[in-house]
Amino acid sequence: MIRALMIALLLAAPAMAQERLKVSAVAYPLAWMAEGIGGDLVEVTFPVPADADPAFWRPNIAAIAAFQQSDVILLNGAGFADWTAKASLPRRALTDTSAGITDRLIETEAITHSHGDDDPHSHAATATFLWLDPAMAQAQADAVHHALSRRMSAGQETLDAGHAEVTASLTALTAQAEAIAASHGGTRLLASHPRYQYLARAARLEVTAVSWASDAVPDADQIAELSALQQQTGAAIMLWEETPPDAAIEAVAALGLTSVLVPTLANRPETGDYATVLAEALARLSAALAE
Repeated sequence: MIRALMIALLLAAPAMAQERLKVSAVAYPLAWMAEGIGGDLVEVTFPVPADADPAFWRPNIAAIAAFQQSDVILLNGAGFADWTAKASLPRRALTDTSAGITDRLIETEAITHSHGDDDPHSHAATATFLWLDPAMAQAQADAVHHALSRRMSAGQETLDAGHAEVTASLTALTAQAEAIAASHGGTRLLASHPRYQYLARAARLEVTAVSWASDAVPDADQIAELSALQQQTGAAIMLWEETPPDAAIEAVAALGLTSVLVPTLANRPETGDYATVLAEALARLSAALAE
């Protein structure tokens, strides 16, 4: 009996030793990368509510506690989720996924505004939505792979295979962006929000943004501002990060602008994932540019 029990314990030892790594992410694309790379070896937490903007979300005590208990905390860097610089988080767990590509970050002008009843906030002087350029996302995925590998004592083959699958998805997205650049590079577009800097660079597009709430109908002053920008740029396409009200689509259509939904994916989409949603958005954008 004792011998049988010892054999059973020995057989169970690898499973007991390799507990799932606890990973927390401040932006959904980083959670997608961790899930894709780590698979069943990781337990990924992305606690931002569906109706919140991860860039400006402020976690409650319970959410901060979840981050503090993580083995790996994936940061976006570039000033995204600046609460992480003020909270007490374990240094050993922190991974800044853009630390190796700071020379490729895009500097912007700070813009202060508010959405509805929310407090005013500023879009930082560094563009933060890196993952909208699949090549930048690849660098972040590489950093995620390295962070998970460094913290795990086993399962490297699983991590390598997951990393290869994530890389394949990002390579396909890069090809889509490069195809847009080859056919429509230099085209001028307008956008409802200043979040497309990295996508614009990847596809060689020139995007001028206003700062509208996607769930609101623009007022007369906003339409006048947009009309002036449309006349200055000659743009024929308006990018939206969320589906706007029909009245908003009609208002910009009256200016000769075609609305194209390109989610910025900071938060988890209702359907699909980072790769499928961005692929669909790039396909829509390519089709609109070809018209």
